[in-house]
Amino acid sequence: MNVAESRAVMLTRKKQLWATCHERDLAVRQIQDTLDQIDVTRQALQHAEADANAVAVANAAARNEWKALQKRNTQKKTVLEMAFNVQITNEQSCTDLLERQAVAMQEDHEREHALDDQILDLTAQVKQSYEVLEQLRQDATRQAEDVHILEQTKKYAHLNEIMQWYIEMQALVTHLTGLRVLRVEASHFDVQVGDFELRMVMDPDSIKLQQVQVRSSKPNKVF
Repeated sequence: MNVAESRAVMLTRKKQLWATCHERDLAVRQIQDTLDQIDVTRQALQHAEADANAVAVANAAARNEWKALQKRNTQKKTVLEMAFNVQITNEQSCTDLLERQAVAMQEDHEREHALDDQILDLTAQVKQSYEVLEQLRQDATRQAEDVHILEQTKKYAHLNEIMQWYIEMQALVTHLTGLRVLRVEASHFDVQVGDFELRMVMDPDSIKLQQVQVRSSKPNKVF
């Protein structure tokens, strides 16, 4: 082999080595991008858990207020019937309202369970992805010159499915919050129950319930 042939062989090997190093760098960058995406997903998961806890607290508060309101209404109804010797005729309306409230609370409870299941599933998927990516990173360190590293990395494209599951979970949290707790102010908060909206007026100092205003979310329907 003469000098020209040797130089050509060396140049070819140099190009092959450069291409291999370039592909290795691409693989390492892709792994780092995937790790960054998982960090974003984990932060979003923490926000979703906080929102779910807020929904549970709001539902529990609304449930307790409804129990207290039901007790007071029963006492008032009994006193009025005994004092004036009359029969209150709107009992069926109150019963219907309470039944709708019970159904709404049960639906909230089921949605909370579904949300908890999705959070657990997402957490497991993220953990599994971390383990896979850690193994990939170790393999990339040991096999830095392996030209097939990109093909191995692409096998884990299911991380996109994890992001889609998170989007669905976040939409569910927004749906729960929008249908139940409408507004929260310093002196009152509004809660929607079925076709009705309740304004709970509170004493800012003692945080005691002062008044409950009930109105239908449908026009021309007041209780």
